[in-house]
Amino acid sequence: LTSIILSEQIINIFNNPSRNKLYLLSNTSVYILDNNLTILSSNVIVNLINDITYEPINDDIYTFGDNIYRIDNNNNIIDTMITITGYKDSIFNIIDGYMYISTTDNIIRFDIDSLTIVTNKIINTGGNMYLSQYDGNIYITDEYKLTIIDSENLNIKYSRQFESPIGKLIFNPNNNNIFGIIPGLKMIRVLVSLFVEVERTN
Repeated sequence: LTSIILSEQIINIFNNPSRNKLYLLSNTSVYILDNNLTILSSNVIVNLINDITYEPINDDIYTFGDNIYRIDNNNNIIDTMITITGYKDSIFNIIDGYMYISTTDNIIRFDIDSLTIVTNKIINTGGNMYLSQYDGNIYITDEYKLTIIDSENLNIKYSRQFESPIGKLIFNPNNNNIFGIIPGLKMIRVLVSLFVEVERTN
């Protein structure tokens, strides 16, 4: 059994088996460790956010503070100098090769090759994001609100308010539905046809 003691509490961890490395987030820093728990690199990031996004094309890791940071294969933590305000969530779309970032009111399309923002669009909502593997739409849950975004033009295709906060959404590939749970024993079933049913479960 191998262990390591750090001087601060770890709040998130990501394992990348292709690199045989661990990525740890504290409240202030990013740590990169090998399989023997040896620290390979560490960096303090201003206003570090508890989130890690994996980008499979270049096998890079992204994390966020006041700016967007990329962690490459050489353990370099690179400040892209792209400032993000009101960060909520991020996902990588393997279909078009862009990263999508949700902020308080905007959705951002970020180019991982040029490290530039391609599109920054106001949609007046922001929250957890989920990518449909069936139609490529981006689903955003902002507590009581569900918004479906067309990933091609970032236009809103559908939006609906619910009486209770929406839980995590899960894509079901068997029938191309997306499911979510809300309190009160209710389940939302979001069909790819953009028809939304609210079902009461026992």
